Amino acid sequence: MIRKVRKQHSKQEILDLLEPLVRKWFDTSFDELTEPQSFAVPLIHERKNVLVSSPTGSGKTITAFLSIINELLKLQKKGKLEDKIYCVYISPLKALANDINRNLTTPLEEMRQLALKEGLEPPEIKVAVRAGETSP
Repeated sequence: MIRKVRKQHSKQEILDLLEPLVRKWFDTSFDELTEPQSFAVPLIHERKNVLVSSPTGSGKTITAFLSIINELLKLQKKGKLEDKIYCVYISPLKALANDINRNLTTPLEEMRQLALKEGLEPPEIKVAVRAGETSP
């Protein structure tokens, strides 16, 4: 069953869900929440299936990656982050490189730099891209 989410969350409510490193990065990177972030991040955090439908550039991809990065950092802190696939992101090939760079690689690098500056353990999250022509 599909239902429309009606509860919109504040930036503080979203920040309260995040690990300290992710929280600091997100808080300093974004002045305001986008609509997808304010509705979907708490649901993704609760591991609910969420379909986010909004215009291009409205923050859908970072909404999903934010929660995934947060969960992977939790695993890392507990020493339980394994060298395996935790997330598969599917995107049209035309948008894939930009999505991965802008919403995953760049945020992870910025978090690494912030962690080193703050004396925290930097994220050990790996990113790989596989296109249709890539051999298995």
